[in-house]
Amino acid sequence: MSCVRKQKVFRIPAEAVGITTETDYHQYEFRHPGVLDYEVDHLSYSLGNCGDRRYFDYVLYDSPVENGSMLDAYWEARPMTGRERQRYLPIFRRISPMVDMSQAWYCEYIWYDGTNAPECRLDMYDADGELLPKWRE
Repeated sequence: MSCVRKQKVFRIPAEAVGITTETDYHQYEFRHPGVLDYEVDHLSYSLGNCGDRRYFDYVLYDSPVENGSMLDAYWEARPMTGRERQRYLPIFRRISPMVDMSQAWYCEYIWYDGTNAPECRLDMYDADGELLPKWRE
């Protein structure tokens, strides 16, 4: 059953590891069984809510929000620190040995899990908080 959830993840675009289509993803999943599993302390694959952007997430925290509503929804993002990139590099290398950790970031959000997870992109908004034209649909 769907509910309002709070999650914290490290996220990297699928393109950063060479996966650009849904077919690429399914081929990857077939060749690497057991690598992806949407649980805490595991890698997962998600579809962003702006268009068809795809991500790999490393789930740090996942919990239902008791009595939560969409009024609680929010998200924030920040670049990963150097220490975080170093610590989590071996995990993201399970996806691809050539992973570019400079494209990874930290996301924290509350969302309704019956929908796609928030995009949480660092480069989506200008200094005034307006959505940049390239992200508008």
